[in-house]
Amino acid sequence: MSYRKLFLLPIFFIFSGLYVQDIVAQESSNTRLEEIVVTAQKKEQGLSEVPISIQVLSSERITDMGVSSWEEIAQYVPGLTVAKGVQEQSIYLRGVGSGTNKGFEQSVTQFVDGMSVTRSQQYTVPLLDVERIEVLKGTQGVLFGKNTIAGVINTVSKSPVIGGDLDAYISQELVNDWSTNKINMATNIPVNDNFAVRVALSSSESDGWVNNAFTFEQEPQTKSEAIRATFLYELDDMEINLKMFKSDFERIGQHSQITHWGLSAPPPSIIAAGRTVAVAAFSIANVGKDFTTTNSMNIYGGQNPNGGTNDSENTILNIKTLVNDHDLSWTSTMSEFDFTEGADADMSPLDFLSVSGNEQYESTTHELVITSPSSDTFEYIAGFFIEETEYSFKNEAFLNGDLGNAPVTNAVLTGALGIGGTLWNAFSRGALPAKVLSSHHIHDLETSSQSVFAEGTWYLNDKLSLTAGVRWSDEEKELMDSQFLASDLTGGNTAEAGTLNPVVRNILFGVLGRDTYEFPLQKMAEDHVTPSLKINYEYSDTTRMYMSWAEGYKSGGFDASDNVKRVNYTTPDTSNRFTSEEATTTEIGVKFDLQDQNLRANIAAFSTEYLDMQVSAFVGASFVVSNAGA
Repeated sequence: MSYRKLFLLPIFFIFSGLYVQDIVAQESSNTRLEEIVVTAQKKEQGLSEVPISIQVLSSERITDMGVSSWEEIAQYVPGLTVAKGVQEQSIYLRGVGSGTNKGFEQSVTQFVDGMSVTRSQQYTVPLLDVERIEVLKGTQGVLFGKNTIAGVINTVSKSPVIGGDLDAYISQELVNDWSTNKINMATNIPVNDNFAVRVALSSSESDGWVNNAFTFEQEPQTKSEAIRATFLYELDDMEINLKMFKSDFERIGQHSQITHWGLSAPPPSIIAAGRTVAVAAFSIANVGKDFTTTNSMNIYGGQNPNGGTNDSENTILNIKTLVNDHDLSWTSTMSEFDFTEGADADMSPLDFLSVSGNEQYESTTHELVITSPSSDTFEYIAGFFIEETEYSFKNEAFLNGDLGNAPVTNAVLTGALGIGGTLWNAFSRGALPAKVLSSHHIHDLETSSQSVFAEGTWYLNDKLSLTAGVRWSDEEKELMDSQFLASDLTGGNTAEAGTLNPVVRNILFGVLGRDTYEFPLQKMAEDHVTPSLKINYEYSDTTRMYMSWAEGYKSGGFDASDNVKRVNYTTPDTSNRFTSEEATTTEIGVKFDLQDQNLRANIAAFSTEYLDMQVSAFVGASFVVSNAGA
């Protein structure tokens, strides 16, 4: 969109909105819009006062919609997409998100009661006892920091209510088509005049929505359970809020299946190697096999079945107090999850390629926010943020070359090549009698970041205000990365069982692009300054116009695919690093409330420019990671 269109289009919308308001405001009605209070700017404000595009889903709205997952929430938020892939979640806002490479940070960061959610697997955690969800669109680099170039999802869970009576609720939803059963319950326990507890639980089971044409079962079958206990203590000018959360998620099966398949020509690399007959025999041996049958899945201990699990825990401590009329808020969070997944990756009835993944994540954050008292001339907000994270995974791939000793295939192999046994034995002309070849990628990443930020608002008169802010961020990353290759002949899935056999390497590199390496400690450091500017004009009590400009960035990092390039066994290629992605968003819009008509609207036009966008492109059997420029 050109800058001319960016500023001309909203003018039409604005004056159209003002005209509509003047017409309908003359009519009367008994319905009134309820005031919505949000914390999108790190302080409580009315929804119409926030000079950015924002959509809010209240707890009542979420209950009415009957949603309990982020995929379902996204259906009711224009511009938001949350979708499950085979191994990764995809989170997009206004069409912008991160690729499937695990080295990429998110373009959309979620904050749950002040705790940052930076990994896509955390979106499998069920929604539980939510007060409201605020979806902030556009770059939010000043108040929320890195990895918010597309926007922020600010989730606020319910807290206890001090005083009053004991109360509770329970709800159940049944969907016969998918054999889905959802149960939610919560209770508020006022212990005394200063202390209260709230406990919430949820449980969900579903048979899935994809038909597996080979097993005649619905997939993926899912089951999740979650519990949150919240403790609230108030004393004089201090409030202490402690939230403890735990959830377990299990999935059996995959999100996509095939219904028709057929034999095709072998890959060019195999044809060039003169192994066409062996591949044909392998295909004949596997025709009609069960899609989910994976003999290779159990060759090594620890290989995950077709599906996944995610065990998540977090603790959030928030302390609020008042010092010299200034609001002080301290938030400390601890978050961790353990994710496992297995998949039949060849997407066919062949028992040929299976993959397995194990991810562990731990994060600790601390944030201090200082908010000045309300003023008719100048207000400000300032603070600092510290984060320490540890993220590790082990990705494994298994190539099963066992032909099952079928007589017809043995005859083909013996007659054509004079060799029987497994595919790999035939491929190597008797040099490798292994059944299963495997690759094992171990990735350990530690990240340390800190930032300081400040934002001030000047009230130039009773209608016009100017808000300017800036954030400085510093980040360091350290990576230990290695990959070893193995086979059932070497006897295990640990690095000690690895092999440097050139035949194993040639097959795994030719088919999957996997190679063996053990790199020394790699380090990366970067710092950024991200400013923002907002102009807010109050045309009337129910209509506001605004313009905003903001810069943000998404962290650089290391290629975390299983196909990283190397110079040699101990030297990574320089292309394995990618730099930070930067974005600048300009937006102009109008917000108006037609109280008598029970209508609230936000109309905006926006433009976002990206520099050094991080991309992951699938080329053949591997991904290529790079910065794509502007």
